Amino acid sequence: MEQLSSQSWFASSKHQRSKEVESRITQTLSTAPLRVMGLLAETTITVKDLLHLSVGDLIVTEKAASKPAVVLVEGERKYMAHLGQYRGKRALKIIRPMTAEDRL
Repeated sequence: MEQLSSQSWFASSKHQRSKEVESRITQTLSTAPLRVMGLLAETTITVKDLLHLSVGDLIVTEKAASKPAVVLVEGERKYMAHLGQYRGKRALKIIRPMTAEDRL
């Protein structure tokens, strides 16, 4: 019986330490910087067209301007968003998470 009690004490101690470690990891990760990008549209052009691009040229895509943009977090497609403005700066307003249909 004495051995069982000491095992319970050590298990409880481990559980307490793991909660503390988990809390520290969560706190540290919550302030870690992440790269977030807005992808407005994608298209394909020839190398010739790329070499001849100059200021003022338009790259026309098949995507309608009213369609949502894709928000990437660390290079992974995560959200759909509308392009807009906030306090005079360009902004993306998240409208929903990406779905399997969006990834097609």
